[in-house]
Amino acid sequence: MLELKQNILDVKNYPCMVLREFGEKYTLKGISKMLNRLGFSYTKATYTLVRANKEE
Repeated sequence: MLELKQNILDVKNYPCMVLREFGEKYTLKGISKMLNRLGFSYTKATYTLVRANKEE
């Protein structure tokens, strides 16, 4: 089973993870298309300001 040791949100790691775990080479675009066919979608992470000044 694929054990994720790195931050899964960093899509740049996907080709290296696939090569390491399955011995197959894919481009980032190829992995993106494959994940889309499998029903996954890409969502850009958003950040909130936890310590933001409420007055600003």
